[in-house]
Amino acid sequence: MRLTLVQEQTISELGRHLYHFLPGQAHPYADQSISFQGAANATHLGQFWQGGSKQPAIVALLRATLEDKVESFCDLINEIVRKALPYRNNKGSPVTREDIRTLNDLLLKLNFKIPELRNPKFLDGLPSASKTVVAAALSDAKRRELLTQLQKLAGLAPQPRGYAFEESIFSSSKASSKAARTSNGARINFGLFCNVLMIWVRDCPTPTSNSASAGVGITI
Repeated sequence: MRLTLVQEQTISELGRHLYHFLPGQAHPYADQSISFQGAANATHLGQFWQGGSKQPAIVALLRATLEDKVESFCDLINEIVRKALPYRNNKGSPVTREDIRTLNDLLLKLNFKIPELRNPKFLDGLPSASKTVVAAALSDAKRRELLTQLQKLAGLAPQPRGYAFEESIFSSSKASSKAARTSNGARINFGLFCNVLMIWVRDCPTPTSNSASAGVGITI
């Protein structure tokens, strides 16, 4: 059957969404079944896997299945998800609840509902991509120590003050066990960082002509 324009558009979106679920073809020394090609073979759709560039190959697989073997389309999607779960876990980037919900929304645009992918127990068992960031609690002693450090920066010139503030943040983060790795590899405790800024805003007086001259106002 020839696809409608809406179906063509949705298949393209679905291909983009599924792109990171699996490799197109497995590494020669890896399990050959853990790939889009493996999922196609497992559902007897291997003839629709064209190989080559991954994104066009995924879209071609989905399109050909929907056009020529529509009865196998849901089996293919289920197999992709089934293989993606351990693969992404091993990569340290698990399939999330949001991933599957987006997948379900796209499938619904094609008039498909896959019960396994909509099972509340399955969805609840997946990690969520949305995480609430909670500032780390500070003891009174630590709070006073940080506030004292910040107030000492008031008398510095802007450039040395910036360097000193940065060093203070990095020194504090090294002592914390709740640290997160940023894209450039630096370890920064974001909860602690938020607490430092909250202390800064709440407890440092608003700069005035008098406070500035006394070295109380702090600016980065």
